[in-house]
Amino acid sequence: SLTQLLLFSWCEDNLAIILYYLGVLEEGEGQFDQALRHFRDALKLFRDTVGPDHRDTAECLNNIASMLFRRGDLKKAFAAYVKALSLKEAVYVELQHASPTGPEPSEDGHVESAILLGNASIADTLYNLAELRRQMGR
Repeated sequence: SLTQLLLFSWCEDNLAIILYYLGVLEEGEGQFDQALRHFRDALKLFRDTVGPDHRDTAECLNNIASMLFRRGDLKKAFAAYVKALSLKEAVYVELQHASPTGPEPSEDGHVESAILLGNASIADTLYNLAELRRQMGR
């Protein structure tokens, strides 16, 4: 039924968020292998529910890169950071250019806030890439 389908979709969306934040908690506790597993599970669900080109997908991929970096898997971390950066740039450039004159100012500031968060998120990934490259001797 439609009700069951909507409920399943809602649960799947929330499960991705729960797995993501479980990974964040585990990362904070130094449980990097468990965090990586939960980030990977969340990434699959984000790709299935919100799509491969969504900011949640990009953030999750960024966290996977961070876990790989911490585990010393520098080549895989580099590839994941580059992919996350590419997704973030695409998501936030699209938001900035939603109209021919750029983002329309909104009374509640949601568009402006999203752009600021996007710029900070991109800067964070660029910093992580620079640190990784430094460790790789590039």
